[in-house]
Amino acid sequence: MDDHQLCLRIRHSDFKDHEFRIRFKAKATIAQVKEKVHVSIGSEVQDMTLRLLNTRHNTLVGDSMNDRQTLADFGAEDGWELLVDDTNPLSVTKAIQEDSPKYEISNEAYRERATSKAFAKWRAGQKGQAEERIATHTASIAVNDAVTVKGRSAVVRFKGEVPQLGRGVWVGVEYEDPVGRHDGEVTVKGEAVRLFTCTAGHGAVVRPTMCIPAPKEDDDSDMGEL
Repeated sequence: MDDHQLCLRIRHSDFKDHEFRIRFKAKATIAQVKEKVHVSIGSEVQDMTLRLLNTRHNTLVGDSMNDRQTLADFGAEDGWELLVDDTNPLSVTKAIQEDSPKYEISNEAYRERATSKAFAKWRAGQKGQAEERIATHTASIAVNDAVTVKGRSAVVRFKGEVPQLGRGVWVGVEYEDPVGRHDGEVTVKGEAVRLFTCTAGHGAVVRPTMCIPAPKEDDDSDMGEL
C-alpha cells in the first residue's frame, strides 16, 4: 500500500493551454511533489503555490498545504488536478511561454516535446537566462527602496542571506498597512532571528522576485503649466 501511485493532471499558471500528467506516490509529501513538478516543468520549489481539485466533485481541497503533509492526507485520487501557481514574475516557465511559437499543438505532441533531450537542453538555457534576470533584479533592490509585494505598498528594510530560512537572498519589508506577520523578527525552528525593526504586524520576509519597484513619482518641476 505504501507504494501506491496515482496520476495527477497538472494545470500550471504559465501553461494555460496545456495539461501535464505526473505520477506520484500517494504518500509523497507536498515538498516532494513540488520537487517533482520543478524537475518536470521548471518552476522553482519556493515559488510554487499548490492546490488540489477533486475532479469527481469539482471541489478544491488542500487550499492551504504545508510541505510536511502528503497527498494521502487530502485523499488524492487518480485523475485529480494539481493546480500550480508560479508566483515568480521572472520564472523560467514564463520565459518559455514568451519565447514559444504561438501555434496550436496537441497535448500528446507537447508532452513528447517536453520530455525530449533537445527540449531539456533548450529549457536549461532558458533557465540560465531566467536566473540571470533574477540576479539582475535582486541586485537592483536596496534597503529603503519603495516596492510593492502582491500589490501591497512596502519599504525594503533588510536584504541579505538568512541561512535559517533557506539558501539565497531574502528581503525584509515593512508594509504600509498592517498586513504583515511580525515586527521584523522571525522564528525558525524555535530560534528567534531579528532582521530589522518595524511596527508589529507590518513586517514580512519574502524573496526578491516578489518585490516590484514602486512607480517613481514624476518630477514635474521642469514642466509647464497643466
